[in-house]
Amino acid sequence: MTPALVIACCGLQVGLLHGDPLDTRTPFVRASLLPTDAVGGWVPPPLPSVPYVRAAVGVGNGFPVLGRRLIAEELLPPRLFPHVGKAQIWQFTYECQVITPTGTKTVYIDRTALIIGR
Repeated sequence: MTPALVIACCGLQVGLLHGDPLDTRTPFVRASLLPTDAVGGWVPPPLPSVPYVRAAVGVGNGFPVLGRRLIAEELLPPRLFPHVGKAQIWQFTYECQVITPTGTKTVYIDRTALIIGR
């Protein structure tokens, strides 16, 4: 399998990082496709969706999500990845709070994207 084929099969938009409940795929994203802010920095993906957070906690639709916030973001130095080439790992940690039958539960959701071509 060639690197271009791997990227075509596994490539996702950064906005889909939290699309499916407990989706553990690591998106491959071209640096040129990432949205940027006013000073040229990359904009982090949106907060995890409410269904995603509920699935991570293991509760159903009737339980409210109190809060979701980005608490850590790290862009690791570029390195070589097999079948991909030179890329950077972009890591995020989110803190989310959900009301459950036993009280308020806080979960931490880690997500990662592989940024290609910077």
